[in-house]
Amino acid sequence: MAWSQTVIRRPVPDGTIVKLWEVSSGELLHSLEAHSAWVTTAEFNGDGTQVVSASSDGTVKLWDVSSGELLHSLEAHSGPVFSAEFNGDGTMVVSASSDGTVKLWEVGTLD
Repeated sequence: MAWSQTVIRRPVPDGTIVKLWEVSSGELLHSLEAHSAWVTTAEFNGDGTQVVSASSDGTVKLWDVSSGELLHSLEAHSGPVFSAEFNGDGTMVVSASSDGTVKLWEVGTLD
């Protein structure tokens, strides 16, 4: 859950936002807003430069930690996505949905 001194805090009141906080100062670094329904999970990659989030809206989103920019929106599930994580070296994301599918995404080929 933690990378260096940065940690993801969730859920937030409306449930659609992922917040990145600087733990040592309590400073809000970014509010990552792009999901249209409840965020179910959010995880850092291994080096802490990206976050993957998943939502009940059926999407998986990749974010840049330093800028808070949305890098990619992955839309291949037909139901809520309840899990998404990077592999150990951050080159792949795996997501699982209530539609009964598991998707594997190659991060370096997303455009």
